[in-house]
Amino acid sequence: MIRSLSCWPAHAPAAVNMHTDFTGFTEFTPADHQTDALARTLDQLIAWATALAVLRTEP
Repeated sequence: MIRSLSCWPAHAPAAVNMHTDFTGFTEFTPADHQTDALARTLDQLIAWATALAVLRTEP
């Protein structure tokens, strides 16, 4: 079971390009068409992090 937890099944991946989605390679400025995919990906990341938080707590 732990082995399968090491792989996060991202069903809503978002591709981020350093040349087009960052201003001066420092400020994140995704294109409008990226915002929905990024929001879904981050929502999934938060859900997985919350669900797995119990595994990170110290006894």
